[in-house]
Amino acid sequence: PLEKGYEMAREVDDTGRVVVATTNLEQAELKRDQIQAFGPDPLIPRCKGSMSATVEPASA
Repeated sequence: PLEKGYEMAREVDDTGRVVVATTNLEQAELKRDQIQAFGPDPLIPRCKGSMSATVEPASA
C-alpha cells in the first residue's frame, strides 16, 4: 500500500536503511533483484539509479 511505502521511504531517509521483508532466502533474493532493477525514479530529476538492497539473515 502507498502509506506503507511512504513510511518505508521515510525510514530510509532518516536512518539509511529499512527492512523490506523477512522471508525465505529465495524470496528475499527475488525482492532484492526487483528493487535493484527498478531503475532511477522518474519523479526525482537528480535520481541516478535504483536504490541498493542487500539480503541479510534475520536477527534471532
